[in-house]
Amino acid sequence: MTAQTRSKSALKRFGIVNPSFAKPIVSRRISTGEELGILANISGAANLKNLTIHQEILKPGRRSSPPHYHSIKEEIVYVVSGNPSVCIDGKHRQLSPGEFVGFPASVPRFHMIANYHDMDAVLIVISVDSDADTVSFEPEEQLELLF
Repeated sequence: MTAQTRSKSALKRFGIVNPSFAKPIVSRRISTGEELGILANISGAANLKNLTIHQEILKPGRRSSPPHYHSIKEEIVYVVSGNPSVCIDGKHRQLSPGEFVGFPASVPRFHMIANYHDMDAVLIVISVDSDADTVSFEPEEQLELLF
């Protein structure tokens, strides 16, 4: 076995991936068909079981999800490129590349990321999986999501 073959084998075993290798899907709201972010499941491509990591591309005028919060799941969002806005309880703040925002669990503050600009925003979203997690949506947003 050559050094290059051993190196490729180690990369595969330890789940080192390029986000472009993950098959992207468009998430949408079932009831309205609203297109949300384009997601690439990095954690699946890296063979991770308990950690969810995805690259999300928000096209201009799209949002990551309706405003919501989680009972157990914590999330962190890192801005790779673009200038999306974080919206927490209806208040907006523009983010820049290199910034991140965290959403603690069990804090009843509705949050989402939205792209109000004319260029794509690229995000890395990291959270811990939990089957026991409950998602609460703003009353007008009590709609099921399809991923």
